[in-house]
Amino acid sequence: GRPSTVSVVVMLLSGVASRQWPRVPVTHLADLPQDSVSAQEEGEEYTFEYITLTDVNAGRISKLAKLQMKDAPSRARRRVQQDDILISTVRPNLQGYARIDARHADCIVSTGFAVLRARPEVEVGYLYHYLFSADIQHQIRSMVTGSSYPSINLGDVSNLMLALPARPVQARIGAILDAAETEIRLAERQRDILQEEKQLWTQQLVTGQWRVPEAFAGRQRPE
Repeated sequence: GRPSTVSVVVMLLSGVASRQWPRVPVTHLADLPQDSVSAQEEGEEYTFEYITLTDVNAGRISKLAKLQMKDAPSRARRRVQQDDILISTVRPNLQGYARIDARHADCIVSTGFAVLRARPEVEVGYLYHYLFSADIQHQIRSMVTGSSYPSINLGDVSNLMLALPARPVQARIGAILDAAETEIRLAERQRDILQEEKQLWTQQLVTGQWRVPEAFAGRQRPE
């Protein structure tokens, strides 16, 4: 019978399912806009949040600082909008990819990112998650140039080849992987909370501010 969507997702990430679908260059699925802003256009007092290459890691965007245009580096020029996908062209093996949500839609990003803007007929979630697949990672490794400062360029990004299933399959795969990403982030947040609580307990216990009940403290380890 036909494989389940979950099975298809697993095969996609391992590079198997991609051989069952037609392959097309990324430029058939998305535009690569290079919208930019200049100090003259917005004025030196224009304030914005700036996304640098080091702020993006495997889908996550760090807490950002605000800059005024007069203080911004020359690479702080690229405009983005909601659902744009960022691909770091420097050390791309580190997977500096992210999808712009409503929170970051007004940010300016470094020109060190390539920006993918999915076309209306393409599921942005599918396109975004495909970047983390073994298929794409293999292609990127073959494109990287430089040893001390490995990088790719916009032409390389344009030449990436993606498997293209039917739109409903794209949507199901994107939804499954979105849900998995949400669960991972929730688990990480719970881990962070527990770590913070442990640090508090450690501080209170080792300084004597909290006392261990005698009945508990007197227990001995079993032989």
